[in-house]
Amino acid sequence: MSTQMRTQPAPQIRLNIVDRFVSFFNPEAGMARAKARHLLSIRRHEAAGRGRRHPAENDLSGTINSDIDAELDILRRRSQNMIGNNGYAGQALNVIANGIVGIGIKPSVVTESKELEAMLLKEWAAWGNRHACDWNGRETFHGIQQQIIRAVFSSGEAIVRRRRTSDGIGLQLQVHEGDYLDSSMSSMIATSDGYTQNGIEYNADGKVVAYWLFDSLETYTPANTLTSRRIPASEIIHVFYADRAGQQRGLPWLRRSYMKLKDVNRYEDAEMLGKIASACHAAFISGGVEGIAGLPVVASDAQRIDRIEPGMVTYLQPNETVTFNTPPHHGGYTEFMASQLRSTAAGVGTSYEAMTGDYSQVNFSSGRMGWIEAGRNYAEKRERTMIYPLNRVWEWFMEAMQITGKFGGTLEDARNIH
Repeated sequence: MSTQMRTQPAPQIRLNIVDRFVSFFNPEAGMARAKARHLLSIRRHEAAGRGRRHPAENDLSGTINSDIDAELDILRRRSQNMIGNNGYAGQALNVIANGIVGIGIKPSVVTESKELEAMLLKEWAAWGNRHACDWNGRETFHGIQQQIIRAVFSSGEAIVRRRRTSDGIGLQLQVHEGDYLDSSMSSMIATSDGYTQNGIEYNADGKVVAYWLFDSLETYTPANTLTSRRIPASEIIHVFYADRAGQQRGLPWLRRSYMKLKDVNRYEDAEMLGKIASACHAAFISGGVEGIAGLPVVASDAQRIDRIEPGMVTYLQPNETVTFNTPPHHGGYTEFMASQLRSTAAGVGTSYEAMTGDYSQVNFSSGRMGWIEAGRNYAEKRERTMIYPLNRVWEWFMEAMQITGKFGGTLEDARNIH
């Protein structure tokens, strides 16, 4: 028995007029040119294709930081507006904040002395469980953690500023949203001292050395221009989730689902108006008897019927007929909304069931699997978003303990206790 192998014919390389002209004088150069042009025509990745499915405006042309610089303000405003006006967006914020922070992330200390550990945790509880830890006097440290993660979700970033006071251990925390950074402070001209970009000042090595912050955003009037001041980086904790390496500012977590939620709002409004119209019965009366010279007989205003009431009995004129309107009905509302909200939940990093409260399509096993997967997502966000600022706050706390004499070691000893 013989086996015949079928081979695929090699792709033909077509020479255009320029290829043929070059080949006439230098065949090797002509063939190399034609081969290179042929390779360029082969699509390696569909996502890199061109045409109507790939409009050029969807191609980001800059670096991650230049794109953020151009779009952050409008993304922040739209995200905050959606959270304030859309129930699903607000619930997504609640679910993610509670999943990452919960009832508060508490410290644990490991030292060679159990007495020292107990003393530090007692002092921490006395500071963190009182509203005196908040510069505004409203929140405990748990509330401050909630403020941080909510600012990161809605505006992309949070600014935690250390405030030194004469009360207690001399430490209070002030939380700002990202719009307190003065983005107009940008000078990309590198010097021996570094540069400033998007309100953040860097040294010549690219390390953050200071932040330019507004004192308040509430005092702005056309006659009173906002002014910012330089705050050393040692007094600031800049909290955000970095999606890409080298990212310097944070982006709102709702950005991937914003357009979907906007379309869902419009669709729900259209459905609501349709239901209202469907609930309104309209009656059209046509025909009637003719009077002298063919003129229609019109009832007087006292006899004219212009509304329908329960239990009403009325008589029509001869040849009169009544026709009721038939409003259009669109089915599939529940299925369509569910598919759109599943996409929305995936975009913000939670489950459809947690965001909507709809558990009608899950059983115990599938619900538990979804909760486990959501827990992994929250743990990753917690590790990369919250652990760094909490460690920095602990360092500030230990410095305050040493300065006030409640910790007997040196400042360096205090900073090394974790």
